[in-house]
Amino acid sequence: MSGKPNLARRGTQVAPSTGAVYLSLTWGQPRWKAAHDKSRLDPLRTRHEIVTEIRWLDELESRAWLGFVFTRDLIAAAVGRDSLRASNLTYVEYTVLARLADAPDHRRSFAELAAVLEWSQSRLSHQITRMEKRGLVARESIPDDARRTAAVLTGKGSEVLTTAEPAYIDSVRRHMIDVLDRDQLNALADIYDTLLTHHRRPAQARIALDTPPDQLSGRLAEPNSHERDGHAG
Repeated sequence: MSGKPNLARRGTQVAPSTGAVYLSLTWGQPRWKAAHDKSRLDPLRTRHEIVTEIRWLDELESRAWLGFVFTRDLIAAAVGRDSLRASNLTYVEYTVLARLADAPDHRRSFAELAAVLEWSQSRLSHQITRMEKRGLVARESIPDDARRTAAVLTGKGSEVLTTAEPAYIDSVRRHMIDVLDRDQLNALADIYDTLLTHHRRPAQARIALDTPPDQLSGRLAEPNSHERDGHAG
C-alpha cells in the first residue's frame, strides 16, 4: 500500500452490531483507527481527534529528523562497542554506574535514578537486577521508608567504572566531539538544550533531584581530587 492517505474520506461511523462509534482515516478503503463508547463520545473531542491535515516533512525537516535518528543510533552503538571491548561494560551499564557515581554516597532511590535516566522504574528494576548479578550495584532499603529501595554503587562497580572511563571518553571524542568544531558544538548544545527544555516541561510533576542538572554529565568531565586519589568507592 503506497501513497498519501485520502484525507477526504474521514469521519465517524456507528458499527451496527455493537453501537460503537469509530473515527476513521482512510487509505483507499475505510480503516478504523479508534473506537469510543457512543454514550461517552464528546463531539468537541471528536473534532480534535479527526486528522484534518498531515504536515509532511520538507527536505530540511527530513534531514534534521533523520540525521538525529541515524546519528543517535550510530554513535551510541559505536561507543557501546568500544566500552564493551575495553571494560566489558555495555553503554547502558556505564550510564547507570556513572549516574550512581555522581550521587552523594554513590546511591540514589529507584525513583530518583529512574528520573535521572529518564526511564520507567520497571525498566530500571530489570537493569539493576542484571547488574546486581555482576556485583556492580546493590539494592538497599531506605532507612526512613522500608517500602522504598535505593540502588548503590558497589566497590567493584566503582573500580570497573574507573577502568572504563578513559576508553569511554576517548570513544565519545572520536565518534562525536572531535568530529565537530567549537561553533558546531555550541550550536548542537543549544539545540539539545531547546529540545530537552521542551520535553521536560512538566517539571513540577517530576521528582526533585539532589544533583543539579548541570552536574549530571560529570562523568564526562575530569574527576575531582577525591576520586583521583582512589577513594571513589
